[in-house]
Amino acid sequence: MQEAKKLKRAGVKQSLYIINAVDNEVDEIVKDGFELAVGSLEYIKLLETAAIRREKKAKVHLELNTGMGRFGVSKEDVVEAAKYLKNSKYFELLGFCTHFSCADKKDK
Repeated sequence: MQEAKKLKRAGVKQSLYIINAVDNEVDEIVKDGFELAVGSLEYIKLLETAAIRREKKAKVHLELNTGMGRFGVSKEDVVEAAKYLKNSKYFELLGFCTHFSCADKKDK
């Protein structure tokens, strides 16, 4: 998040997207209007608490776990997470994102 804050202070006007933030950064992320990848219902609820406190919408991209298991909502939880984001007045769901499902295979 510190890099995004530096870019904003330097005058960057484009949206700034944070892929992985720690829990204690969510309040500042909402305050500054950064976009954020969210990958669990627990994190979504934590972010919503910050958005309620700030009386501001959190801008999010829902990250889907496509196989590596490092980050992202599981296929079992993706519909629930998307509905939660859609039904809360404290989120602006901008899109979905994912990562490669496998890091150790090479194309032949």
